[in-house]
This record gives sequence, C-alpha cells and structure tokens, in this order.
Amino acid sequence: MAMAGLYRRLLPSLAIDFGSSQGKQLFHEAIQNGHMEGFPRLVSCFQTQSELGFCGLASLSMILNALAIDPGRNWKGPWRWFDEYMLDYHGPLDKIKTGGISFSNLVSLANCTGAKVEAFRASHSSIDNFRKYVMKCSTSDDCHIISSFHRKSLKQDQLLNKIRTECLSHWVRFVKWVAEIRRQEDDGPSLSKEEKTRAVVKEEILKQVQRTGLFKHVASFLSHSCSGHTSSLGDGDALTVLLLSLPSTTWDGITDEKLLSEIHVLVSIETLPTLLQEEVLHLRRQLHRCQEGKVDDGDLGLPLS
Repeated sequence: MAMAGLYRRLLPSLAIDFGSSQGKQLFHEAIQNGHMEGFPRLVSCFQTQSELGFCGLASLSMILNALAIDPGRNWKGPWRWFDEYMLDYHGPLDKIKTGGISFSNLVSLANCTGAKVEAFRASHSSIDNFRKYVMKCSTSDDCHIISSFHRKSLKQDQLLNKIRTECLSHWVRFVKWVAEIRRQEDDGPSLSKEEKTRAVVKEEILKQVQRTGLFKHVASFLSHSCSGHTSSLGDGDALTVLLLSLPSTTWDGITDEKLLSEIHVLVSIETLPTLLQEEVLHLRRQLHRCQEGKVDDGDLGLPLS
C-alpha cells in the first residue's frame, strides 16, 4: 500500500475541481455564453512548469505561443517555439528556479518578446477593473491574463508570506504542524475531514523526523538545556528540520575534520524518506530565496500545493 503523501492533495472547500460534475457544468456554461474564447488557443499551447520557480516563465511562454509570436530562434530541431529556458531575461535562470521572477521583470520580459502588455497591480486598481479585464480577455482569443495572487485566499497551506521580515514563514508553518498534532493527541478541538486527511501526512512526517539520528541529538540537547522542562521537547521536531534545511556552508567554520564529517552525516538528506525529503527541500529553497534577496511582494514563482 502506498504511504500517505503530498500526492493529489484535496482541494480546499471553496475551489472547484475542473474535472468534477460542477466543474464541467461551469465549463459548458462559459462556452455557451462566449466566455471561453481564448481557451482553445491556450490549451493547445499548454505547458507545465519544469522548475519550482518557473510559474511566471511557464505562464508567459504559454501565452506567447498562443498568440503565435515568433521567438525568432529554434526551440528544438526546426521548431520555433517559446520555452521557459528561452526566456532568460536579464539574469541567470538558476536564480529563477528557486526564487521565481518578480512582477516587474515578467512585465519587462513580456514586452521584450514582442507582446503588447498592459500591467497593473491590485493596489493601483479595483475589483471592478479586474473584472472588466477578465471579461474582455475571456471573450477574445487574442487577449490573455497572467495573474499573480496569494494562494492563502484559496486556503492553500504552502503559501509563503512574501514580506522580507517573515521569509521563514514556511518553517513557522512546520512549527504550527507540530502544535496542531500535539493538540490533537491531547484531545484538543476536533478537525474537519479535510484537516484529518492532511493530519495523517503531517503525523507521518513528524514520525520520520523523530527517527533521524539528528533528532536524537537535538532532543538530548534540549532536555539538558531546559532543566528538565520536557514540554519543550516538542520543539525538537521543528529544530531538526531547520538544521537539515540549512545550507552546507553553515558548517564550513568547523575545523575538526572528524566533527565536520559527523555533522555532514547527521544533516545529510539523501537517505531520508520521500515525505521528509520534500519538506526539507522545500524549506531549503525558501531559505535560499531569503539569502539571495529574492523576496518581494510581486514575485511569481511559488510552490504548487
């Protein structure tokens, strides 16, 4: 039996599954009312992002192809076709892989590739204007919208707060996981069906954390440093994951080769179970984004979950 994981997460209650009966009905109504004019061109050029931070690039390349804009160079073989890796704007793509691309850079890139762009931020517009543009584009086959939005509004739990002073919010989320599971174990407030499903995954991740050699060291350290206050041992889960997520250069100052080797073994993630690896790698990417200064309120390129 497959272990519970992050595969095919349940949609939040306010979202509608595109393939459900309700989703099909909405799709049918939109076609009948002339509000899906641009869909055929878009879906014929659909592509999924090949890197975590390529949300903006994948969206743009899909639209450029739907608009039949000639890239002026070959993609593969004889085909002239926009691809994310052809959109190298003004900087290296390696940074976009983990940090995404800012709103302003995406607008600039779209202009440079020959698209006619009209850009506006939510703070400089209104909901009525937004609806006007949606209506305009949905009834046309040569006008498309790229929208950068906060997934928290759709109750997607891996949204990162973009404010620079809170760039460790994914780690904070993990700490909240620990607290949530502890409350449930202590007969705390009952969870909804959706929350219980996700709690199974979270419990499994915490169990995997506690089976690592690093956790044993962390728990031992906490038990000795907190003068017997065992309630603080729950912090070992979060602290262990944070230590696993730190860049390898963190330990460069250690001159004792034996100690350095032991630490590298403890913080290695190569042998970790898949669930825990995914959680650690995701947090590692967020820490990298903060280090590179790729945190601003206009980024396009967040984890899909």
